[in-house]
Amino acid sequence: MRRKQTLLLGVLALTSISALSGCNQSSGADENTLTVVCLNKGYGKEWIEDLAAKWEEANPGKKISLDANAQAATIISKHLASKNNPDDLYISVGKSWLTYAGSGKFASLDDLMEEEIDGKKVKDKVNSEFSTSLQQTGIDGQKHTYHLPWTRGIGGIYYNAKLLRQVQGWENKVPSTTAELLQLVSDIKSAKLTAGVDLVKPFVFTGRNADYFDYTVLSWWGQLAGKEAISEFLKYSSAASFDYTNLDGSYSKLKTAVDTWYAIFGDASNYVSGSLSKSNDDAQQDFLNGKAVMMMDCDWIYNEMLGYNTKNHTLPASMELAMMKTPKIDGAVYEDTYYVVGDDQYMAIPATSDHQDLAKSFLKFIISDQGCQTFFEKAHGFLAYDFTPEGVDNSYLTSLMDVRSSMKSCFTKASDSPLYVNGNLDIWGTAALRPFNALLSSNTTVEAEFAKIKTTAEQSWGEWVKNWGE
Repeated sequence: MRRKQTLLLGVLALTSISALSGCNQSSGADENTLTVVCLNKGYGKEWIEDLAAKWEEANPGKKISLDANAQAATIISKHLASKNNPDDLYISVGKSWLTYAGSGKFASLDDLMEEEIDGKKVKDKVNSEFSTSLQQTGIDGQKHTYHLPWTRGIGGIYYNAKLLRQVQGWENKVPSTTAELLQLVSDIKSAKLTAGVDLVKPFVFTGRNADYFDYTVLSWWGQLAGKEAISEFLKYSSAASFDYTNLDGSYSKLKTAVDTWYAIFGDASNYVSGSLSKSNDDAQQDFLNGKAVMMMDCDWIYNEMLGYNTKNHTLPASMELAMMKTPKIDGAVYEDTYYVVGDDQYMAIPATSDHQDLAKSFLKFIISDQGCQTFFEKAHGFLAYDFTPEGVDNSYLTSLMDVRSSMKSCFTKASDSPLYVNGNLDIWGTAALRPFNALLSSNTTVEAEFAKIKTTAEQSWGEWVKNWGE
């Protein structure tokens, strides 16, 4: 296996590395060192450390200086503003990449997109839901590719299979419809399971990260409206896009999805007390400790849970983590449509890098089948590229693969509208209008929150177009 890896990496090195233009005098780095800044949070850093070591092995004399850091976004912002930027490659999250790319701070990857890896051009290896957002207008007024997507996060409802089996009637099944999900919520409460002195609740959630609810709610929206209608909405052609009272429009179907969410979370007895103030780690540890049967989250949950056990990085016997296919919402027309996480994640090369050919070589290795397999095994998630994992022998990963196989039509929140690119307009009008926490913390209604979104869009549209439009 090692010989096969070395051969693949050797091919990547030969096809991607050209004569270097010289060392980066400002940073002190020599011509043989590639400096990489990578986010080290949910998916961890083991995957990137492993890939860096394999790349170095196949490229004798070349080294990777890796900064795997939880504060990657801050480091990137600081270094891009510096006259002596030492970096050659960024792997991180945040919509600020749109500004960096549009202002000339990232190098063009146009040539890389035409290169081949695993028998496909790079541009064809990217998962289709990310392909429409690959290009952006540069400072020359032309469209270019300035980033590659990073992960294809699979969000939805995660559950403790061991606890689920203790609920009468659910021993050998999981809910496949929202009606069954609501019934399960009721049955969990009736079962009066205990976790220490507390009754086990149907759900726990992270109130500090309300976008975690998006991962299920937007999939329900997709089931109702379909990918094409959502793609049309994401053009942000007018304020009328946000008119939820137009029953023929796609936005009314988003309100229906939120109504379904509120049928669960509008009743405080359905979730762990204090969830509204919990961080994702707080909520996940409650979930891990058996205080709830289910949690709306994303696939990084597994790696983060492993990290809570610092001794041997395993889950306790009481937790059998699994992911369910998003239950079919009442009225679903496009039931295999899913929202996937990752529109704000990126891999990019700073324009100041003197080692762009080396960086492109490493990027090609990351997105290769070998790189995707390493990410799957070490990060327990998926990169945003066409790839089928091998050797799945973990019950959690098996459930994740089952969900992945059901994802026939997928979409993200990304848009090439200048209102999104320049102003980061959101599906909710603005991220601040995301209604979940308002509905949980105040005396309001789904109707009132959508009316607020509609009114804000109508009143602000002219200013948004003036400030953010082309």
